[in-house]
Amino acid sequence: MYLIDTVNTVSVSPQQQPGVTAGGYFVDEDPTTGAGGTEVSADWLNMVQGEFRAICDRAGVVYDKTNSAQVLASLNTLFLPRGNTLQGSVEDNYTLAINSYHAIALNFSSLYPGVIFAATSANLSGQAPGVMQLLLQIDTVTPSADKTTYPMSNSGAIKVAAGSHTITSTFSSSASGNPNVGHTVSFIFVPT
Repeated sequence: MYLIDTVNTVSVSPQQQPGVTAGGYFVDEDPTTGAGGTEVSADWLNMVQGEFRAICDRAGVVYDKTNSAQVLASLNTLFLPRGNTLQGSVEDNYTLAINSYHAIALNFSSLYPGVIFAATSANLSGQAPGVMQLLLQIDTVTPSADKTTYPMSNSGAIKVAAGSHTITSTFSSSASGNPNVGHTVSFIFVPT
């Protein structure tokens, strides 16, 4: 919220003048009746500018004359992250083919940087001996070691920037049989 910087401005807010009316709403000039339109005073404009500036100051905005979204960004900084989280989960039940893998994913976008906490699990029935692996990735980062023992679960957290995010869980098996798999992945995103 850049302060006005055109000609005939002053560096200190002037003393407000008492109002002429009790207050109300703007009206346009009416040429048919000759009634004048609302006169916009420096007091009123300074008050509106001050209200917007107070929001930006509280949010710690670095003022930028070319950015016309600073009040919105300030409101989001002040109010959205407080107690507001994003969360989601997906479950898939399938029979895994011999020596193969299956991936499930969640996608979401965040307006703010934050932390993604994610967890995944794979429950099996009818599995035959073989090597199993459960991989969790958040935006292509593996936050913890792959799980290779049963019961299969994996979790982790990473800090992320604002933008689009993908949480992927991949279950693979070299079993000689076809295990039935109950596969889940879930996340909570906390803005910072």
